[in-house]
Amino acid sequence: MAKKRGKKRQTGSILPIAFFQKKAVLTGIACFILLLAFGFTVKHFMLNSKDFTIQKVVVNNVKGYTFDKDERIIQKRYLGRNIFTVDLKRAEILIKNDFPHFRRVEVRRILPDMLEVDVVSREPAAVIDVLGGVIIDDEGFVINVGETPEQLTKIRGVSFFFRSPAKGKTINNRNLGKALILMRGVDEMIPGIKGDIGYIDVSDKRNTLLSIRGVVIKMGPDNYLHKLEKLREIMQDPAMNINDMNYIDLRFEDVVISPK
Repeated sequence: MAKKRGKKRQTGSILPIAFFQKKAVLTGIACFILLLAFGFTVKHFMLNSKDFTIQKVVVNNVKGYTFDKDERIIQKRYLGRNIFTVDLKRAEILIKNDFPHFRRVEVRRILPDMLEVDVVSREPAAVIDVLGGVIIDDEGFVINVGETPEQLTKIRGVSFFFRSPAKGKTINNRNLGKALILMRGVDEMIPGIKGDIGYIDVSDKRNTLLSIRGVVIKMGPDNYLHKLEKLREIMQDPAMNINDMNYIDLRFEDVVISPK
């Protein structure tokens, strides 16, 4: 009799555990189904509610050359769309592809109905002295053709034999590359002097010329940073006045200065 009672007690202890396990599984399934239904309902509401229709597209142009027409095109593209159907990263890529003169693009949602687009336009840095003037940024990207703004550094000695530079394209030219390296070097080594640069002449592959305040600086073919360091020392020397110089020759270890 004792053995039979023992078996009954053991059986009685197993049944509640199995029951609760089954109940827990069913409860979990029910909760999962409810979550799916809730998520579907929320998604359907977000994608179909007029509250999330884009009513305004704000385009912030941090720096720019020309912009109004581009702003209207971007606004027309996204106005009236559901804000959650706009893939932000893809929108940034598409805008940058369509407007290559934008150096950087960032798109954000401002709930419930506004899209904000930050763009940084390419800035004109120099003008190539051909074809009436080819305005470029510091990467050689063509911003405009047929203009020669007085305030921009002029680059001489860049020729185009087979294909003329086109607006919206980047120029791949060895001589232009040298001129841009020198121009960026001047910004780095002698800040604030860029506005005093008259021209950079790369027509002679053995000797690049840099004109500052009407004084010709002979730079040689390369090693610009080292030579600009010497030029900075000359310009910072209180005993020196660059306006009294005819030219400065930095091609050799011993600097040659020719007075007027």
